Amino acid sequence: MLDTTRHNGVADHLMIDLETLTTNMDAPITAIGACVFNPENGQVGATFEDYRIPDLERTPAD
Repeated sequence: MLDTTRHNGVADHLMIDLETLTTNMDAPITAIGACVFNPENGQVGATFEDYRIPDLERTPAD
């Protein structure tokens, strides 16, 4: 779990990044990244990343 509380000037802004196999709305997600940051000074706090190999046999077809 990502701690979003204020640490050493890092604000409570959270950015999430999803990596998918396609741009379709039902695309399998292969990676998730997140970080807490302060847009005023560019500081980055806690980060998180997770990588998955999707089961394409269970994934809806295009």
